Amino acid sequence: MKKEDQRVRLSKQLLRNGLISLLKEKSIHKISVRAICDTAEINRTTFYKYYGSQYDLLEDIETVLLDELSEKITDNPDKQQSRLVQILYFISDNKNIFKLLVNNNIDIAFPQKMLYLPEIQKSLSEFTKREEFAPYSDYTYEFLVNGGYCIIRKWINQEKRESPEELADYIYSLYNSMK
Repeated sequence: MKKEDQRVRLSKQLLRNGLISLLKEKSIHKISVRAICDTAEINRTTFYKYYGSQYDLLEDIETVLLDELSEKITDNPDKQQSRLVQILYFISDNKNIFKLLVNNNIDIAFPQKMLYLPEIQKSLSEFTKREEFAPYSDYTYEFLVNGGYCIIRKWINQEKRESPEELADYIYSLYNSMK
């Protein structure tokens, strides 16, 4: 894979930052390419060199974020709970963009994109394969994914939050109390 040169990376980052800034004020559906370019101080020709629309740029933002999250999970494969702590630290470190993506229904598929990352699926699948869940493992999986997502969404929206370790302990105590 050819590595992007610095100018391309910088242009894309300015465009990402421009869209993120605008998303704080209005819906993706009300943001024009012109507004993104004006905010990023980038020519529209440059925008269209990399993206077809504001939706493509949003997808790029999500992809970059989820790729980084996936790397965090992969970097710590030893213990499920420590993987969750790493995920929560990453979410906390990128709180503003996660808040935008989960609160504003910018992309209603984002929670699925995040929680169905292969690394997360593997961890939850191992848990739901326990004998007591066997006949209902698909339901249990959905319950854990959606319940975990709701807990994380509530957590990032609080000003005073538990530490990632405390929240991971709580989530795991919930999961382990299921019998």
